Amino acid sequence: MTSPPRVGLEIHADGRVQVAPLDFLAGPLFQAYRAATGQNGATYDATLKASMVLPDMVPGLAEALRAAGLQPVVSPALAEMLKARAGEAREESETSKERLQGIIDGLAARGLELYPFQVIGVDWLRRSQSRLLGDDPGLGKSPQALMSVGNKVMIICQGKDLWVQFISGNDKFGIKGWRPDLTPIVLEGKGSFMWPQEGQAVILNSELLPRVLEDEKGKRINPFEDCPPGVDLITDEIHRFKNKKTHRGRSRFYLGRVIRKSGGKDIGLSGTPMHKRPPDLYHVLDQLDLVKQSFGGWPGFCRAWGSKKGYFGGQEFEDVASPAFSKILQRVMLRRLYDEVFPDMPGFTREIVKVEVDLKTREISNEIRARMEAQGYLIEDMIEKGQFSGPAFEEYSRVRSMLAAAKIPAMMDILDQYEEEETPVVVFSAHKPPIKALALRKDWAYFDGDTPKSERAELVNRFQAGEFKGIGCTIETGGEMYTMTRAHHALFVDSGWNPSQNYQAEKRIRRIGQKHFCLYRYLYAEGTIDEDVAAINLSKQRQADSSVGKATTAPTAAPVGVSPEALEAAAANVGTVTRKATGRRGPAGRAEEWARSALMTLAASGALSSRDKGFGGSLAAQIQGSGTLSDKQWYYAVKICRNYQDQIGACPCQG
Repeated sequence: MTSPPRVGLEIHADGRVQVAPLDFLAGPLFQAYRAATGQNGATYDATLKASMVLPDMVPGLAEALRAAGLQPVVSPALAEMLKARAGEAREESETSKERLQGIIDGLAARGLELYPFQVIGVDWLRRSQSRLLGDDPGLGKSPQALMSVGNKVMIICQGKDLWVQFISGNDKFGIKGWRPDLTPIVLEGKGSFMWPQEGQAVILNSELLPRVLEDEKGKRINPFEDCPPGVDLITDEIHRFKNKKTHRGRSRFYLGRVIRKSGGKDIGLSGTPMHKRPPDLYHVLDQLDLVKQSFGGWPGFCRAWGSKKGYFGGQEFEDVASPAFSKILQRVMLRRLYDEVFPDMPGFTREIVKVEVDLKTREISNEIRARMEAQGYLIEDMIEKGQFSGPAFEEYSRVRSMLAAAKIPAMMDILDQYEEEETPVVVFSAHKPPIKALALRKDWAYFDGDTPKSERAELVNRFQAGEFKGIGCTIETGGEMYTMTRAHHALFVDSGWNPSQNYQAEKRIRRIGQKHFCLYRYLYAEGTIDEDVAAINLSKQRQADSSVGKATTAPTAAPVGVSPEALEAAAANVGTVTRKATGRRGPAGRAEEWARSALMTLAASGALSSRDKGFGGSLAAQIQGSGTLSDKQWYYAVKICRNYQDQIGACPCQG
């Protein structure tokens, strides 16, 4: 029985592991080799003519190579390194247990405790310099992050007012409770940026980050080079920083890079890390320097998803990612789902409420929709390409705003029913008009982008205390971070462009403390652009469900990591990592014997096509002259001859 082709792994001088085939890999096997390396964090080094991976990626790579029908062989030096790493992993595990017990005991002394799944999260965050915590909204990502960092902390968040409330609103459950050793310092105003000193937690909005400028030669100047050692960074809602072309995205990227270089932790928090499209998730990983540890690079990300090149360039991502994608993502992201963590949490359902809008609005909206489509501006294409600006998008946005305003009468009728039943409710809309209309209702509160940030949290607190019959907010301003569990009904006048926005907003009422079954009601104008948005949301939800949604870890399970046993197993097959000689030889096997005769016959009769004539003729001439070819040449000789089986007879062996 022929042994599987071998793939060699050896330690390189720079500390990475060099991976390269030791035997010739025919077409399908080479593709399997590329997939295994690309999906296990490998990047190709053109100088070394080999793929390079980090040592901790070797166990997963070795397993993938074996599954592809290949035999991984590790050099003696790499085997020793993996065994040593296994010993270190065991020591780290024991040390981590001691640290965690100290944390648990310290919290208990102050009357606090973490849920078991949160203890696992703290342990996972503490073990690595950079991580993405993707727990469902409402599962306490902030306390987990706080308990995993040191005593010099920087916290970046959009809703700074909520972090202020988290700090001072409740001494027991705020920073003062979780981390009494940290003094919170909230930055205000331009130019207030500062580094935390020992025992400080500096909290700021992204707008306060210094800008990354360019010198006269166009070289970017990193404004964070004076970062002191050991500063840890927590970035809330990290998906908001995915675009490095924006000020906040570029500044956070350079800040994170300096933090990591200075020995600090870089932790990103997001319940919806794939906010709109698969590339968004890639850019989130890139912000945290997690691409190499997971997919290796953009090509590996695309291969793992199973995307294909678009007709006009770029990548086309199917609605469903490949099964391998979520497994790879688990290496760098920890995600637990609300219903799995709290199986006794009351359930929920979504209800579509079809409403009528006035004829004039319907006619105008449908006319604009038809005109845009006639010009080639399809909503789904614009969303897929991220074209959220320009005349066409503004036209579609105008249509959506008109429809939202036209639904106000239906919204008011439904709210009358809620008041009669004395049922508190939260109203969401992607647009301001329906929210501002709530000012007409007695004992109601609302806020949107025009409401000062300092007032929003106070309005939510008063709603929770029972002062208002209901509260309304735009999805953009109220769809994240707030807790509105006094209500168990939420009315969506319209929805956001993508399901992650709506998902986040739904979680405002279904969080820890909710005692009732939750109902989400979506107002829907049939035969309008609402149908397009619903179809887009369905497609986006499928992408999220098949990728991030499947990369979940059970609440009681430790996240995917490098176990000592896996490292030792990868070190088991030790051998000499040298390439097999690729000298010339005669035919081996029935297929090559057949190809030798067939190729000379085809060349002599002039039957080779114009595509095969050059290369095939050269192979035939070499066979005629010496009777020998290299392994690779024999492979292609057989492949060429199989295209002419109707003329020369079938190949006697398909191997």
